[in-house]
Amino acid sequence: MPPEHTPHSGKPVVVVTGAAQGIGASLVHSALEAGWRVAALDVQDCQDTFADVGNDVSVHQVDITDEEQVHATLNAVEARFGRVDALVSAAALFTALTHKAFTEIDGAEWDRVFEVNVKGPFLLSKHVAPLLRRAGGGAIVHFASNVVSFGMANFLHYVASKSAIIGMTRSLARELGPDHIRVNSVSPGFIETEVTERERDPDYRAALVSRQCIPVPMTPEDVCSTVLFLISPGARAMTGENILLNSGTHMGPA
Repeated sequence: MPPEHTPHSGKPVVVVTGAAQGIGASLVHSALEAGWRVAALDVQDCQDTFADVGNDVSVHQVDITDEEQVHATLNAVEARFGRVDALVSAAALFTALTHKAFTEIDGAEWDRVFEVNVKGPFLLSKHVAPLLRRAGGGAIVHFASNVVSFGMANFLHYVASKSAIIGMTRSLARELGPDHIRVNSVSPGFIETEVTERERDPDYRAALVSRQCIPVPMTPEDVCSTVLFLISPGARAMTGENILLNSGTHMGPA
């Protein structure tokens, strides 16, 4: 169980999904360093991951495709910290997916990808919006993907799901703008994490880096810095945007 709430005046609160590993875990640590209190959400139990970071983190095991769990968890975060100021929706099915021709993707796999990658962010947005309104406004950042900008063969379910996120972001920006809630998305390219190192072979990773204008592997910190800006007051005029973070991959060959 998370520790009892200790009041922290003045510190904003961000909810981060996909927090157990990879970019999500880095986002939790980066937000803490930037002075945020953080609710770390994941379908996996990640209590041990954040056991030593203090009372500014609450950890929640939650299936983001289950509306009752999402609703209850976000209300628990507000009860714990007294407010919620931002949501960063980073959880997605990605490395667990196999590249295959679209004709080989069965309906169950297609539905599961959309359930996690689209329905999950929708439910999170739906149930965080009232909390952000109570806080006087806030920010939502969804994770799309670099692959939407150039397409990718043999990965149709993933590409289509991330395309939906960009559309969702723009529609939510229109709908939530009057409540002073900003909604943006980020589209990372290939990011080196312990997950991609484990799930993708070195030749594949090297080929992706070679397509970048800046041929240096990108790290989670390259994403975290942009996300932290988007949820900060410095980005108060930015909404409905999709930010490409891919070292120029989308430009294509010279």
